[in-house]
Amino acid sequence: MSQFSYAEQARLLLGQVATTRPYVIDSKGNELLAQITTNTLAGSADGVYTLTITDPFTDFVITSTYTASTDEETVIIADLIDDLEADPNFNNIATAANNDPVLTLTFLHTGLVYTVATTSTGSGFVAANSQAAGGTAIGLGLAVTRGSADNLATAPTDAGDRMIGITVRNTVIEASSGVATEVSEFAPGSEMSVLVEGVCTVQTEGAVTQGGIVYARHDVGSTAFALGQLSATDDDETVAVPNARWDTSTTAAGLARVEVNLPG
Repeated sequence: MSQFSYAEQARLLLGQVATTRPYVIDSKGNELLAQITTNTLAGSADGVYTLTITDPFTDFVITSTYTASTDEETVIIADLIDDLEADPNFNNIATAANNDPVLTLTFLHTGLVYTVATTSTGSGFVAANSQAAGGTAIGLGLAVTRGSADNLATAPTDAGDRMIGITVRNTVIEASSGVATEVSEFAPGSEMSVLVEGVCTVQTEGAVTQGGIVYARHDVGSTAFALGQLSATDDDETVAVPNARWDTSTTAAGLARVEVNLPG
């Protein structure tokens, strides 16, 4: 008589813990980032240089202005910073650095989006966010590395990053209603379930071989893959996951099981 293993079927779900052996899951926060804005001078031609910052709630606008006359870029930036720091509102929300020819604004409060605008009647003066406020959602079955503080984790972005685990499925219970919802990705600022010891199901980038080394992507390059996605590919855009091996094989991209042992 045929027998069916429903537990085995559940193991094919992306991000599902797939073992009957003991396993360890840590709770890590998906790092919520603060905005960093770079304001770049394209020269130091005479003219009026203005930088304005509007807070997310439009409670105030901070304006810094400097009129340049045969000044170097570093002098223009320094005077704009002096003007900013003279405003108490600015000191409560950000710091400024003179990285000639760039004036870098590092905001203090995570998740808040400030509007930064620049104008100039002299050389070009362009504002751009080098780090957007908020951060990035992290999907299931992806490797993560340590964040900037204890109990935080983030997607890998550097070849030197050390993976600390793989994101796995989690169920969130709404306190007011008691309704349970399964999480398909972890938003910035939310708590992630990270498998540090055990076996789980992941989406591979391509073919993998049981017992082979596991690599995590730290650079998406021109691919459509996610940061932290796992593969058997060793190249300049991936980094080996320590103490991890493929638990099953695939002949192409698809679902496979990976075993990790990353306590601590």
